[in-house]
Amino acid sequence: MSRSVSLKVSEGKRLIAKGVVASPLFQETCASGRVLIIKGTTNAYVVEELLHESIDKLNFARGLTLPHGLRRRPVEGSEFGDVLVEKGNIRTDVDIAEAVEELKRGDLILKGANALNYREGMAGVLIGDPRSGTVGLALRKAVGTHVRVMIPVGLEKSVSGSIMDAVQLLQSPDHHGDGMMPLWGDIFTEIESLAVLAGVKATHVASGGISGAEGAVWLTYSGDEGQMKRAHEVMQSVYGEPNLS
Repeated sequence: MSRSVSLKVSEGKRLIAKGVVASPLFQETCASGRVLIIKGTTNAYVVEELLHESIDKLNFARGLTLPHGLRRRPVEGSEFGDVLVEKGNIRTDVDIAEAVEELKRGDLILKGANALNYREGMAGVLIGDPRSGTVGLALRKAVGTHVRVMIPVGLEKSVSGSIMDAVQLLQSPDHHGDGMMPLWGDIFTEIESLAVLAGVKATHVASGGISGAEGAVWLTYSGDEGQMKRAHEVMQSVYGEPNLS
């Protein structure tokens, strides 16, 4: 048995967040070690699922892609830091440079991405900071200390070509604009979330939409009767998620 569903971008982010928080890797690391959640729009949904409360999600984002000519609105309320979970204790005011230095072997970093090649298991992050931004901090620590990296990223970020080809293109001295850093680790999309939450096998089969569904993804998933019922319940729980603005 299989079924096709569509998810607009905000619904996909909510689905990913629910799956991340329910995943064995996240749960086990939160209980026994440290999880650093780096600012980003998808990770803002993760923080909401973790705290069981709403936050100003644009307050938990650094770089944003907005329509041409539109400026980022002012942050509402107090400034949110990056989030560190240490043996169940949640801190929402951490300085990322300091938090990274606390991480040890087996800890976990959550970092979003701007580009995804799902087949090759590689993501990319646009970089405007000459010091390589937060992803530079994350990868330096991950590689040097054997910290794991989970990449919560929506399938709407999918690109057709190689991430490394894109990195080389944007790294050219003739290029004017953001660069790109390759990012590897545990890719976590809507596909992985449905597997965690319902046990179904999902496939990305189409993309696109209008009237608020721009960037939507179509998934086809399959499983036994119980799994399909759980998947339907999961989908119902994310439908109607307001667009992020």
